Amino acid sequence: MAAHRLRAVRDVAVVVILVFTGITVSTTDRAGAVVSTIDRAVVASADDAEESSVGSVSLTSSDLELVTDGTAVQTVGMRFTALGIPVGASISAAWVQFETDEVSTGTTSLQIRAEAADTAAPFLKTTANLSSRARTSAAVAWTPATWPTIQVAGADQRTPNLAPLVQEVVNRPGWVSGNAIAVLITGTGRRTAEAFDGTRAPVLHVEITGGSPVNAVPSVNAGPNQIVELATTATLAGSVGDDGLPVGAPVTATWTQVSGPGTTTFAYTSAPATTATFNAPGLYVLRLSAFDTELTGFDDIAIDVQILASTVSQVHYTFGGPTSVTLDWRGGPGDLRYGPTTVYSSTAQALPPAVTPVSSVGPFWEASITGLDPATTYHYSISGGPDATFATPPTGAMRFDALGDIGSSLLRPSINAVHTAIAADQPSFVLALGDLTYANKDGPAGVDRHFDDVMAWSLRAAYLPAWGNHEWDTPLADDLRNYKGRFALPHAQTSVGAPALGCCEDDWGWFDAGGVRFISYPERYTAATWTEWSTAADLVMASAQADPSIHFVVTYGHRPAYSTGNHSGEVALATILDRLGETYSKYVVNLNGHSHQYERFLPIHNVVHVTGGSGGRSLEATSTPPDARTAYRALHVARLRVDVTDNAMRIDAVCGPANAAENVVCPEGSILDSVTIGAPSAFNRAPVVNAGANAAVVRPNEVSLTGTVTDDGLPLGNVLTHAWTQLSGPGPVAFADASALATTVSFPVAGTYVLRLIGSDGEMIVNDDMTVVVTEPGAASLDRAVATSADDAEESSSGSVSLTSSDLELVTDGTVVQTVGVRFGNLSIPSGAVVTNAYLQFETDEVSTGATALTVRGQLADNPATFAKLTGNLSSRPRTVASIPWSPASWPTIQVRGVDQRTPDVSAIVRELIARPGWVSGNAMVFLITGSGRRTSEAFDGTRAPVLHVEYTVG
Repeated sequence: MAAHRLRAVRDVAVVVILVFTGITVSTTDRAGAVVSTIDRAVVASADDAEESSVGSVSLTSSDLELVTDGTAVQTVGMRFTALGIPVGASISAAWVQFETDEVSTGTTSLQIRAEAADTAAPFLKTTANLSSRARTSAAVAWTPATWPTIQVAGADQRTPNLAPLVQEVVNRPGWVSGNAIAVLITGTGRRTAEAFDGTRAPVLHVEITGGSPVNAVPSVNAGPNQIVELATTATLAGSVGDDGLPVGAPVTATWTQVSGPGTTTFAYTSAPATTATFNAPGLYVLRLSAFDTELTGFDDIAIDVQILASTVSQVHYTFGGPTSVTLDWRGGPGDLRYGPTTVYSSTAQALPPAVTPVSSVGPFWEASITGLDPATTYHYSISGGPDATFATPPTGAMRFDALGDIGSSLLRPSINAVHTAIAADQPSFVLALGDLTYANKDGPAGVDRHFDDVMAWSLRAAYLPAWGNHEWDTPLADDLRNYKGRFALPHAQTSVGAPALGCCEDDWGWFDAGGVRFISYPERYTAATWTEWSTAADLVMASAQADPSIHFVVTYGHRPAYSTGNHSGEVALATILDRLGETYSKYVVNLNGHSHQYERFLPIHNVVHVTGGSGGRSLEATSTPPDARTAYRALHVARLRVDVTDNAMRIDAVCGPANAAENVVCPEGSILDSVTIGAPSAFNRAPVVNAGANAAVVRPNEVSLTGTVTDDGLPLGNVLTHAWTQLSGPGPVAFADASALATTVSFPVAGTYVLRLIGSDGEMIVNDDMTVVVTEPGAASLDRAVATSADDAEESSSGSVSLTSSDLELVTDGTVVQTVGVRFGNLSIPSGAVVTNAYLQFETDEVSTGATALTVRGQLADNPATFAKLTGNLSSRPRTVASIPWSPASWPTIQVRGVDQRTPDVSAIVRELIARPGWVSGNAMVFLITGSGRRTSEAFDGTRAPVLHVEYTVG
């Protein structure tokens, strides 16, 4: 058995992770047999693992899904090492104790076996490393009770008795005391437990008889880590326990200082519960030891001693727009002076941020400065402190740096060399690719130290972050308040599913600098988060594509779309970025972190993906072979240095300090890898072809075609051509001029026709189709449902817009009175049709019976756009003169879709819209609902979308 128990100060921040080497308590029964109890936790990332149904293995997840993760049913393994079970021991009881990480209440049926091995090997990231292991004959079934509360470790989170499994392994001829046992879990359903890389590792409890009594190391708990101010006293709440062996031997406790910038004075060094004072600021590691005359146990805690809050620290700034910046800092009275020179011709009084960080004592300040000159450097001084400079975003050639998975110098001082090197690069700004501080594992002091560390460059270069999973997914240890409270992201946006702590806005944003549009993407809070972002990012990219001053588009975030590191690529994100890369030629680069490595891919759907998760955190060890599209991969601390001109973007991976896990050796400051990406105009892109909206017509009328074909002008000298053709239909159509983009077409009989517009630049051929529904004169009707998330929306009284709700509150949500919009696309109502009846059909989602008075209007537009997550996007739309009052009857039953869920006749609105000179068949209509009271309807993202019904005559 090991001779001590150590709580190690892990990596870069203050939270200290407890590493158990095992606790054994020995007694004797009436017959004199030894009865011992062992509690042994998972002690390493490679000792708990999840294997997907396709055999891929994850070793570093912060939780263990037992056993369904999303739709994937997996195998879960835990390995318990250094088990002091003597040969020949009889196992009387055993179980694994978990702690809940997520609420999980569905039916779950699990089967538990142990690996049939004398001593189980650590898990590896090799295909099927768990499922391929031999298993015991003994198996235990477990149907766990519901887990309705997180952070609970009780009887409901404990497996049934696993003594048969453990006994089968201990009975093996190769078993010796100190060997390891692996427990493997399969089945169906889901219970989500904490993992070693979360907040509490699984623990194996074993009760044994037989063998000789063994003296166990004293148990020691030094208490929680702390943040204290220099002038205050730290209260140390330590405790010591022992097994009473050797018999009659005393147990003594002693406090000592392991490290720190000054001297610690203990009130009583021999009392587990005492106080301590410090004579200098900084990080101190203190140790409580216990000695039973044979063995010593000890436990360490970290105390971050901070200077008084009156001192200014943690200074950084972000871009607000072409002529604005926002500065954030901690301490002082909040006054700021700035100007073109050190004369500081202007002053500003900062305000507390909308979200208050919780990592330490404030005050925290935020000052937004507007009306600045573009691409201009200004001097500034905070509370009379030293001069520094900020600058508005550059407009010409520029340099920026990027790095992810950073941490702080609390326990990784080598990160300071990285920040010093960034400062030497003199970048205009730095992109942080998520996992900024790792405070969820290392403690709140890591947050403050990180923001002090970056002052090596953040006094003069803007700091533009994207959030990572370690900023939000363990709210009991760290949460987004510590980050959203320190930044005002440019064009800040709110994401669906964002955690309540730190809400709202600042989940992602975008800005322009040096002819590049940078768009961050949010964390995957829910399955809908990235879908919602995709819709909004489309609009931001489209405007950049149309802006001649923008030469490149770059996305950046934490999780990778493509990666061969320990964190594999996110398929949902890859699908979105692939589509954007195919749509927008200026979109050429995606930067991300998450995998602790450097990896660059060859262009995938026109986009170069670069993982820069080697900013300073521990590098990962991976045996996964590189993807065939990987251009270069390396394990070495590095930063990305990017130089941009109008015509090219050069990305250098610059070698940082040496690291024990590295697989390449390079001089610090040398170039590990480099790639230059030309402006999109240097490459031939396929023509963009648009046949126009679908149409409807009544014979013998013709349809006017207004197609478009655009191109990048490449290959040089080639002529852009286009032509109309018929793809299908009940008879041959007649084009007035098939080679003209604007022409007419007539139809011989009624039916559905598909017409195709073809465009060619001499090298690439592209086509686009449109459908025409041809009818004979007479009565007709249509029913069209909301078809996308962006076609039904709710706007709060403050103007914020939600696109992905599963229901529509018409119109009061809680106490908020909102505007609700529904959009119906591709309405094949011919111009000149006579509308005789129309209504909106809803379906009940909730019981709602109170008095409700609503007004329905249409958006006054020929072909209104989809809704967007922009402030006031619904309420700012112009509206029809026609308005329809609606006082709906009560909705006492859910999932009902009848006359009570139908608006009155809205044909007056429809008639006003199709009478507009720009109305053509195939256009869209938007209906806006306001008023008071509440009726709750299903939405597109629920079970059944609203439907527009229109009856009309033609001829």
